[in-house]
This record gives sequence, C-alpha cells and structure tokens, in this order.
Amino acid sequence: MQTKNILAPISHLLTLERKDLIVILWLTLAIGILNLATPLAVQTLVNIVTMGGVVKPLIVVSFVLFVLLVLSGLIYVVELIIVEYIKRRIYASNVTQMTKRILKIDLKVSDTHYPAELMNRYFDLGSVQTAFYSLITVGLTAVLHAIIGSVVLIIYSFYFAVIVFLVLLATWFIMRVLGRQAINTAVAESYAKYDTGAWLENIANNSNLFKFSDGENYAIKGSDKLVVEYLHRRQSHFSILLKQNIITVIIYALAGTVMLGIGGWLVMRAEINLGQFVAAELIIFTVLGSFSNFVKQLSNYYELVAGLDKLEVVKTINIEPSGKHEFNQNHALAVRLKNVSYQFNANIQPITNFSLAIAADEKLAILADAGLGKTTLAELITGLRLPTEGQIIINDVDLRLCNLPSLRQKMNLSRRIEIQQTSILNNLQLNNPNIKLEEVNALLKRLDLLDVILDLPDGLDTELTVMGTPLSTVQVKLIMIARALLQNPKLLILDGLLDEIDVTSAQLVCRILSEQNDCTVLVMTRSTAIAKHFSRIIKWEDFGFDDKQERHTLLSDSNMQDGKQ
Repeated sequence: MQTKNILAPISHLLTLERKDLIVILWLTLAIGILNLATPLAVQTLVNIVTMGGVVKPLIVVSFVLFVLLVLSGLIYVVELIIVEYIKRRIYASNVTQMTKRILKIDLKVSDTHYPAELMNRYFDLGSVQTAFYSLITVGLTAVLHAIIGSVVLIIYSFYFAVIVFLVLLATWFIMRVLGRQAINTAVAESYAKYDTGAWLENIANNSNLFKFSDGENYAIKGSDKLVVEYLHRRQSHFSILLKQNIITVIIYALAGTVMLGIGGWLVMRAEINLGQFVAAELIIFTVLGSFSNFVKQLSNYYELVAGLDKLEVVKTINIEPSGKHEFNQNHALAVRLKNVSYQFNANIQPITNFSLAIAADEKLAILADAGLGKTTLAELITGLRLPTEGQIIINDVDLRLCNLPSLRQKMNLSRRIEIQQTSILNNLQLNNPNIKLEEVNALLKRLDLLDVILDLPDGLDTELTVMGTPLSTVQVKLIMIARALLQNPKLLILDGLLDEIDVTSAQLVCRILSEQNDCTVLVMTRSTAIAKHFSRIIKWEDFGFDDKQERHTLLSDSNMQDGKQ
C-alpha cells in the first residue's frame, strides 16, 4: 500500500476532530507561553540576588510564578478533558461504523475472507486511542514548547539561532530520511500480528483437528512460522526506531554541550548577564527535551497510522447493494425466480437458468443432496447474493429494488448453529418487546423443550455459549427454530436444519411448520421423510438442468399452483 493511501485515515480523523484540535492547539500554545514563566522568573531572581536586592521583589516574583504555573496546570486539565472526549468519540464512531458495516457485508467477502477474523481489527481501537492521546498531550506540547523556546533563544543570541536551526535540520533528517520506511514497516508488522491472531483463532475453532494424529505438531509449526515472520517484521521496524533514538541522544548531548559553552562565552563577553544565562540554559534543555520527546512520539505516530489502517480494512469492506423500495407489505410472501443463474467463479456455477414459483403461504420442501446448491438458492431468495443472471420477484417487486433491511424484517433464514452468548430467553426474544414470555413458553412446550429448560438450575435465564452448551445440538437447533417462529416471519427458510435432528423432533417441527398461518415456509432437506410433511415437494434433480423440457414443465406447474392460490 502506498504511504499516501495509508495516511488517508489519519487525515480523515484530523478533519473530523478539526474544531477540538484547534482549541487544543491554542491551549497548548498558552501552556507553552505560561511555562516560560519559570526561566524568566529564575532570570529575574538571579538578577535580584546578584544585585543585592530586597525580599519584597522576591515574594512578588514567586507569587506571580505560582499563579502562572497554576493557570498553566488548569489549562492542561481542560486540554485533557477535551482529548478524553475525542477518544470517546473515536471509540463510539468506529464501533458504530464497524457494526453497520458487518451487518451489510456482501456475502462474497466471506467467499475469500473469514468475517469474524476481520472483526479482530476492533482491538486496534485501544492502540489508536492511546497513540492519539499521547501524540496530542505529549507530542503537540513538545512541538509548541520547542518552537516557543527556540524563538526566545533566537532573541537572546544569533549563535543560539544557529544551533536551533541545526537541531531543526536534524529533526527533519530523523523523520524524513531515517523514518522514510517507518510507516510501511509499522503496517507490515501489524499485518503479521493479525496473521498470527487469525492462526490462533483457527486452532481454537478446530480444536479436534489439532488434538489428534499429527495435528499438534502442525499447529506448533504453523505458529513458529508466523512468529518468525512477525519477529522479522518487528526487527525491520524497530531498527528504524533505534536509529532515530540513537541520533536523538547524540544530538541532545552535542547541542546541550555546545549551547552551554556558547552561553558561558556570551556571559564572559558581557553580551548576556548571569540571569539571562541561567534562563537560557533552562530554555535550552527544555527545547532539547521537547526535541527528544517529539522523536519518542514518532513510534506512537507510526502505531496510530498502522491502527487506523487496520480499522480501515473493516470500514472499506464491500457491502451488499440495496434498493430504495421500503417493503411494508405485512402478509405471507410469494417468491418467483425467473431464469436465475449464479456463478461463484468461472469454474463453479451451482445454479443455471433456474425458474421456480412459490405461492404466498405455501409450505414447500426442496429435496436435494448436500452440495448441490440449496444453500445458494436460499441466499439468493433472501438477497444475501444477487443472481448473475435472471430475476427474483418478491410479492411482485423486483428484489434488486427492495430495501433489504426492510424486506428481511419479514424473513427468517435459519441454517447453521447461530447462538448468542446470553440467556436462553434473550436468544429467543432477541430483545423484541413484542414477544411475550407466555408465547415463548407455549412454543417451547409444543417443541417438548419447556420441561428440559425449566429443569436447568437457572431455567430460561441459563446462559448459553456460542455453541449452545449446556443444551444438546438437537436442542439448540430446536431453540433456533423456536426463535425463527417467534419473530413471526412472512417467509421462513430452514436450510438443512432438520436433517440432523431425531425423527420425533423433526416430525414435531414439521407439524408446527405446516400449521403456520400467513407464513410461506421453504424447507431445504435431503430427507424424504421430512419432505413428505409439506404440501409440495420438489426434487432437485427434477429441475433438469440438462433437460429443458422438465425444467419448463416444473415452472409451468408452479405457476399454475400460484394462480390457484
């Protein structure tokens, strides 16, 4: 990635927080000016003492210094408060954007990436907040203090001006020459870190794979390889930081020594008095200290850029296209697919010239073996994927014109296990206030789950893991079906969810589904025993992708049934 593109997120952040950053700039400038009170007070006190002055001026100068330092401290506190609010806004806005982005993610992204792993970029928010805080409170202060102090030194003597110019030149050299690859190495290090995190997540998600045979050795070797790569990239970045800090230490020592010598020489030549010399030395080491702090803050700057770059990965994920038509119809959905094809790539096209009509409130089963395209069909009907060719019509509205969030308020697609780590009741209600406890209990009773759940120590308040523990796999799938029904969808699609539960439970679910009113039900299954419970059965092979006559006959029959409805 080019440095210009990498810096785009930080430019965007500075633009968003421009007003508060301008306020902070003025506050920091005020602090820098007020902090000059210390060397100037020292200069005044030294002059008073050397001239044999009285006590009263000492008291006045000390009191004025106290007031100015307190004022400087109060301004600094205000600055901290403003920076804290900026940090909170950074956190809130990024979490909100990430949430909205992942909800609208184009399913094609999951064909090449693991979306859950992409969300690990969230953890860079902490690094971004910390680095931003340090840069604003320490880095900006160092820059302004160095500028203000340098101006005062230039006023004192031309020789000080020469040293200040050389220090500025050294700062440019450290940033632009030594640090020309620092941003790229910081980003590369960050990518290596996330590659390692993704690998560890992969091990955790496939624990059985790595516990048996030679899996453990494979896992360790994989980790070793990633650790070596991370250490290599870290070394590349650290070598730049090390060079920058070594040069900084050398310049600090040289400039401090030279300026001290120049100051003494100027006193001997009577170009400045003793008080000015003491004040100048305080300012000199304040400037050099600010210079040193600024260079140290470069590592935070690189970390900030790398962190924002990682967050940008989530913010720029492709999102699914959505139409503007708000879907407000509140009755069972009718679905028509007209010559629909879908192609994953040049070699994989699970659905070709596919046509089907499903009447509103129809209870339909599609019978097919695994891997033939049932899941892709479900994704097409619900708008998770858009067909490569053809049309999908929902209640006489082209799916491409529909606002997908409003349409999906009327739909439910249940397939693999999807459980939130919260209570059973929360998993069923999904914070929907319209779903009453009485409805939940009644449906669980029909599914023969109520007694099982009430026998748990915490009943409906029992917290489930993401895999549904302590419930069995069958019970978890029944919970998912119950959740889908409680949402009162107008189109319910169960994709293979009934295939791996016991016969009794499957029959019970089929009976409940067939009794649903004002709800179109589409069950994808490979079981004839399950399919026979529904009013219409379509066998996948009957679509006759190689037999156009059979396919057109099926479409004709479907349209006739749709018309009868």
